[in-house]
Amino acid sequence: MSFAVLEKAAALAASAEGRTTDEVLADAATRAAAARRGVAPSPELDRIAALPRRQLDLRAYETLARAITDRWRYDDGFTRGSMTLYPIQAAALAELYECGGVVCPVGVGVGKTLISLLAPSITGCVRPMLLIPAKLKQKTRLDIQRYGKHFRLGPVYVETYERLGRVQGAEILDAFQPDILILDEAQRVKNRGAAVTRRVRRYIQTHPNCRVVILSGTITSRSLRDYAHLLEWAFRSRSPAPQVYDVVEEWCGAVDEKISSWGGGTGRLSAGALERLYNDEEKRRSFGDALGAVRSALRRRVVETPGVVSSTDPGLDVSLYVDIEDKPPGKATIDAIATMRRTWTTPCGYELTTPLEVWRHELEMQLGFYYLWDPAAPKEWLAARSRWAAVVRTALAGGHRLDSELQVSQAISRETNPIRVVAYNWTGAIDGLEALREWQAIRPTFTPNPVATWIDDTYLRAAAKWAAEGPGVIWTMHVPFAQRLAELTGLVWYGAQGKGQQRVSATDHTLRATGRVIDEETGRRPIIASVQSNGEGRNLQAFSRNLVVCPPPTGQIWEQLIGRTHRQGQPADEVTFDVWVGTGAAYAGMAQVLRDARYIADSTGNPQRLNFADLTGMTLEDLARAESADRTDRQSAG
Repeated sequence: MSFAVLEKAAALAASAEGRTTDEVLADAATRAAAARRGVAPSPELDRIAALPRRQLDLRAYETLARAITDRWRYDDGFTRGSMTLYPIQAAALAELYECGGVVCPVGVGVGKTLISLLAPSITGCVRPMLLIPAKLKQKTRLDIQRYGKHFRLGPVYVETYERLGRVQGAEILDAFQPDILILDEAQRVKNRGAAVTRRVRRYIQTHPNCRVVILSGTITSRSLRDYAHLLEWAFRSRSPAPQVYDVVEEWCGAVDEKISSWGGGTGRLSAGALERLYNDEEKRRSFGDALGAVRSALRRRVVETPGVVSSTDPGLDVSLYVDIEDKPPGKATIDAIATMRRTWTTPCGYELTTPLEVWRHELEMQLGFYYLWDPAAPKEWLAARSRWAAVVRTALAGGHRLDSELQVSQAISRETNPIRVVAYNWTGAIDGLEALREWQAIRPTFTPNPVATWIDDTYLRAAAKWAAEGPGVIWTMHVPFAQRLAELTGLVWYGAQGKGQQRVSATDHTLRATGRVIDEETGRRPIIASVQSNGEGRNLQAFSRNLVVCPPPTGQIWEQLIGRTHRQGQPADEVTFDVWVGTGAAYAGMAQVLRDARYIADSTGNPQRLNFADLTGMTLEDLARAESADRTDRQSAG
């Protein structure tokens, strides 16, 4: 980058932030120098380096597993439980008893539920609260009944993250006063800014004697920010992650999967003072794989901390095959996607503002449909939206350090140091504040009613053919695709809360509730399943064959999804996943998923199924090349 370009960018930033250009340039230079030096020494690093370490050998817990089983086995003189704890479950309960809290970033399907149900008995706590996703409430009730036939379980109050995060849920924790909080699927509170996370954090801070159990098969997706606070909740001052915000942010700059703007856009930090945590192997590794070395060092520091029970062995003797197939949609879909990319406008005339919106609509179109508004939006409404969308795109691209439409709106309308944005479209110059006021005034006058409109049945026909070849699960993130496929084929679709719907008959395609849930399936027929509703917490090992018609966006979601069928109790010799990608958004998304899997394994030590699966079809390199070629085509067309 030339100095003239840099100076121009600094001038724009200075105008937006109320500073001089020299101040912005000096700040950028300071941060660039910090990036070269790497992570700085800090009292937090001193504290973490001084924490005790231990090597967890699960073989040493086999005897304890039998002892705990015998101690808490259900036996009323007529019926005697037959289940036995796994060593990893015994280790988690023992560490909880000894350390006062436990963090279990363990693999999907290794028995977290039983850990959560026995934890109150092991600790002697009398007011336990188990937090779960709402979609797993019915499953949890069934699990309590099932495990209650084998173990003497005490009462536990089950609450959902969703209810706790609502306005009406603000007093739930203070009213119940739990003495142990068990967070199952704890990735649900990874977002520090979410209401549910703030409420849990506030309760733990004001009740220091409350024990905390963290259970998650996917404790992180791409960042240390996902789980640093979870470690603090469980261990307080013994947390192996930094507890000071600035230190967390700095370490993220060195270890995270995606580095966006640490230090004003200076890029990834080198390990710096974190090299203090290296062992000899990591020191050697750092010369050829610096990122892998620092992630490995931080992972060891976490998993060797007393109270952390992490599974490092897949522990499942079932082969896993993932075939990523390049499957372009039909010509009508390809043309519609090209038009949307060129105009940043959906087929119903709604103008988009961010690449994320374009990506989301592109994945819908890959499946052969888009949303059309019925009735259509008034011309005046669309015109106001178009002018405001032009302002948002200009602001996001203008060096203002803004990430969303809401942030642009707040920055333009704030009383102190508002930013001024002038955009252009076919009508000429557009003042940002005027466009915002116009859009805010007219927006409430029309409420879109989106109706799925089909332009291509390529994926529908292919999915129906796949289903005809044998039992399996067709996974989708899009309700219109699931409904249409269920109508055409007669397959049962399991959507919200795992409840089934099926067409009335071959001549009446109206979908009706079946009265069954997905957990009751026996694996003898093909079904359709929502990723959002069933890709987490379900036991679907009755199936061994899977189809993913549109790839979910993160490695964290994938680990959960694969773990529905590739899990303990799977009777088949192998589990297969067929994955279809056919657009630039899908290529890029699946490539990022594979990178996520490497990051999670490096950072937590948890084996990720995508890493040890036999991958066929498109490789990471193939996906990256396809996405790059697609981007080049887009730029040429634009």
